[in-house]
Amino acid sequence: LIDRHCAHRGADLAFGRLEHGGLRCAFHGWLFDASGQCIETPAEPKDSKLCQNIRQRSYPVVEKSGILWAYLGEGEPPAFPEIDCFVAPATHTFAFKGHMACNWLQALEVGIDPAHASYLHRFFEDEDTSTAYGKQFRGASAGSDLPMTKILREYDRPIINVEHTEYGLRLIALREIDEERT
Repeated sequence: LIDRHCAHRGADLAFGRLEHGGLRCAFHGWLFDASGQCIETPAEPKDSKLCQNIRQRSYPVVEKSGILWAYLGEGEPPAFPEIDCFVAPATHTFAFKGHMACNWLQALEVGIDPAHASYLHRFFEDEDTSTAYGKQFRGASAGSDLPMTKILREYDRPIINVEHTEYGLRLIALREIDEERT
């Protein structure tokens, strides 16, 4: 909860603390339920009705692989993407929080560059792909028995396509194996 009611009192932002089934403003002590309705204003007299007219915006939140995701848009949230890291068993995922001492664009660039995997994540020997579940770049390429380790190592110049979409862009990296397989 970003407690915006503090902003008009001189505090830039305050964050809520989980208490009594809701979030309590760490500055004024106001308590909000999950829908954003204020249910307690400790500085007011017990019979005060002030909190009935106070409401914060609330957003649906879902936990996936140890990370909390909030939908900040209007209306019903879209379906959550069913990509590997969100559907894999807990034994095969982890969440971490870290400080990256760089410009945000540097961090984005390394994740979006499809050629970097051929060099930064290079394996010089291939593993048994049947035991690769949950190991990055160790499985077989979709629809083949070729290990991703081999594809990244031997086909290190991807064909990169970018599609503009309503949400931004979609990046597609293709690696041409031979005349029949990409």
